[in-house]
Amino acid sequence: MLEIFDLTSIESNKDGKKSDLQIKEIKEAANPGIWLYGGLGVLLLGGCSYAAMSQMGGSSALSFLGILLAGVGLFAALRGFTTWNLRRKLLQEPVQSAEGTVSFKMKNAVAQLIEADHFSAETKDGKVLHPIGLAGVNPKLPPGNYRFYYLNTRSWLLASEPLFDEAQMRTNLNAFLATALGYDLTVLENSRTQARLGQIQTVEGLPQIEYREPNLVVPDELQLRRYYCLLGENKFEISDHAKMAIFENLPHRAYYHEDHPNKLVALEIA
Repeated sequence: MLEIFDLTSIESNKDGKKSDLQIKEIKEAANPGIWLYGGLGVLLLGGCSYAAMSQMGGSSALSFLGILLAGVGLFAALRGFTTWNLRRKLLQEPVQSAEGTVSFKMKNAVAQLIEADHFSAETKDGKVLHPIGLAGVNPKLPPGNYRFYYLNTRSWLLASEPLFDEAQMRTNLNAFLATALGYDLTVLENSRTQARLGQIQTVEGLPQIEYREPNLVVPDELQLRRYYCLLGENKFEISDHAKMAIFENLPHRAYYHEDHPNKLVALEIA
């Protein structure tokens, strides 16, 4: 299961270097091209338009349009320059490392109006890290202890080295699934026993998450998005919280009753 981690990049980071993949990701994520060159083009167009209108004694509306274009171009060019400077810093900056923890922050219905469920990568000294990408989206990693490799600029997370073995990773993920799906781990233990006795059905494989947008015509479904976990021939409805706990690149095993093939009893890493 540990193959889901970028072991090649981790080895490079241990030596204080960025991997080729990380360098490529930095260049793609902090690409100033469209902002910088597009902004300069619009700035030039706006300046030329304003100059031409002034010489020709054009209308104030056209002159204002030229000034507006120049302003938009200047804003875009400045943003492009800022992104270029960010990329320069990220590519030159030495790799830092620190131990820490990945945890899942599950919000209640009220809190989700402000902040959604998310994973948080935080060092022992309280530094919150963000993966590649200017949006600062938190990584989806199995909860547990890690050694993080990062850059100080933007707290830019490069790689996460798990400080646990596959057995501990399975235990952590099964506990995570139980919490997200809303049952106690004794339910999973009972399901395993029932499966051995032939009293409950199982299906396993790589899961897929599917969602259906609300049907705004039907009042009962107003503002509701339904999520499903597809596993084999089964399609289990799951909560918004549960979808975050399912890792689609890891095989799962679902337990269900034969007379309710779409109702999930328990779920674990296979």
